[in-house]
Amino acid sequence: MNVHVFKSFFLEPIALSEYRNYSSIFANEILSQIPYLKNAHGALKAINTVSDRILIAKLIDFMRGRADLSFNDEIDFSHKLDDDPNFVNNLLLAIDQLDTMEKSRIIGRIFECYKHQFFDNDSYMKLVFAVSNTSLPSIKEFIMYGELNYSKVPAKFENVELYKLLKWDSTESSEKDFYFELTDIGKWLQLIITNQSATYYKEV
Repeated sequence: MNVHVFKSFFLEPIALSEYRNYSSIFANEILSQIPYLKNAHGALKAINTVSDRILIAKLIDFMRGRADLSFNDEIDFSHKLDDDPNFVNNLLLAIDQLDTMEKSRIIGRIFECYKHQFFDNDSYMKLVFAVSNTSLPSIKEFIMYGELNYSKVPAKFENVELYKLLKWDSTESSEKDFYFELTDIGKWLQLIITNQSATYYKEV
């Protein structure tokens, strides 16, 4: 699938109220051919609750996140989805449980980077879990501090998932300060959230 197809298809945001006519969302054959949406196609056709409509909105923002990254090379990801059916289910579950639409878009970027083999499956899961289980303000604060080489990070992250993306060391000073540096996968999260991952990919 060419990401540019979805970039044009979901160029303008769709208001939640427009999902009342949900059949039109799936009328286009392009949607029914998206592997991880195709598996959920039958279930999502019967949308009649607010939660179902919100899931559709999240999936569309997920696709817009994928479309944020403009890669010239085409990657066939169908074998991964065929070989690991749980991948689809886990992805849909993660998207469904996100508490903001912006996170859906971030997860879309993470998926696209993973599809292009920027990082392995373990790193992909760490990134998805970190975004899913951490508040968006904390994630953005993490990225702000990550822009420095070594930083004293305030202990107000309510979740340990981001700490898994950091290397840390303590000083011998009386203040007992702890200094943190982004791991390689943490740097990828920084690039993804600031939407610079495609630029970095082209440079390397």
